[in-house]
Amino acid sequence: MTSEAAGHFVYVLLTADGQLAYTGYSTDPERRLAEHNGGRKAGGARFTAGRGPWQLAWISEPYASKAEALVAELQLKHNRAFKARLKKEFLASGPISGL
Repeated sequence: MTSEAAGHFVYVLLTADGQLAYTGYSTDPERRLAEHNGGRKAGGARFTAGRGPWQLAWISEPYASKAEALVAELQLKHNRAFKARLKKEFLASGPISGL
């Protein structure tokens, strides 16, 4: 899914080896990926700075509101089973969308 579609998205980034995962919210996940890979000075999060390069492993379907997306982000951040499955599938076949 491209970031040109209107909406609010939850996304998961993984390092190339699949060992680290980062869950975030954005209206433009591809822009956020560039910021995470650019480090803190480029607008990336403290957690992702210096730990990349990061790859977009998963992007949600668009949410109608920021509030809905932030609730989903919080739920996903604590869903270890989802992240474990995502890492396994990502390492086997590459990025996944709309799980």
